[in-house]
Amino acid sequence: MFNRQHKSDLQEIQRFSCALTEANAKLAAISRSMAMIEFDRTGVILNANERFCQTMGYGVEEIRGKHHRLFCEEAYTHTDAYH
Repeated sequence: MFNRQHKSDLQEIQRFSCALTEANAKLAAISRSMAMIEFDRTGVILNANERFCQTMGYGVEEIRGKHHRLFCEEAYTHTDAYH
């Protein structure tokens, strides 16, 4: 019985591993084709992919750690629409 359960557990782990590999491949394909940027809850830039950096004309090290208002006109950041 133990061996049967162990085999079943291993098969489930293999299925999850395959699903994770497939999901990672899809995410990598999306990242190569789309501009993506990641913020924390306060709007600070955590990371951006190469496509985003090329589109915006920045290097990732230039923007990492800065607030997303960097991409807005300063006057707009003082409006109710921004907040």
